[in-house]
Amino acid sequence: MILDHEGGVQTSLALLDYKTSTSGDATDHALQLQIYSDAGRREGLDVRAAYVHDLKASDRLVADVSDTAIEASERTVVDAAARLRSRDYAPNPSKARCAACEVRTVCGSRHT
Repeated sequence: MILDHEGGVQTSLALLDYKTSTSGDATDHALQLQIYSDAGRREGLDVRAAYVHDLKASDRLVADVSDTAIEASERTVVDAAARLRSRDYAPNPSKARCAACEVRTVCGSRHT
């Protein structure tokens, strides 16, 4: 969802993404919102904020869409695309990444 009047400024926008539940931390979904924010900014929109709304907890969390966060998200996506283009599908397990993965119970490369 796109909200206008962010920070009381008529032309500034905020992005709002609804999730059925979260871990209580917007960083789980920050990359998605950073990419959306980046796309909006590249189209000339004044995207100043992004939020994840946890429907289960009825709580709104702030996602970092600072210039630094956007630049880091761009690097993440460019690196992932380069790996896909080169057919580099090597597993990259880590305790934190595997703990949050939806397919960890069937993955042969999971971090234990």
